[in-house]
Amino acid sequence: MVDQSCRLIAFLMMDGARHFSIITMQRKAVTAAPQRLPTGYAPKENALSMSVRMGDFTNVPSGFPIEVKGEVIGAVAAVGAKIEQDIEVAKAALGALKL
Repeated sequence: MVDQSCRLIAFLMMDGARHFSIITMQRKAVTAAPQRLPTGYAPKENALSMSVRMGDFTNVPSGFPIEVKGEVIGAVAAVGAKIEQDIEVAKAALGALKL
């Protein structure tokens, strides 16, 4: 989880998680917060150029902005399973916040 400034504020990891999964998870959250959109929204033809311009940007689905009263206050993300499962876990994390 990152705040609106993309600073890491919470992090949970399963035993045995791969290092690059950790990096991908952070990039998903860092993308979703400032873009104010879930990751995976960019058309594939634009994803590479956006990645080059923005550095830590990723278009891999399962990063979601956290909104309170229409304002984005951060983002959550999940990684390590199939994309559909990552999306389910990230949405569950959003629901657990009860905002």
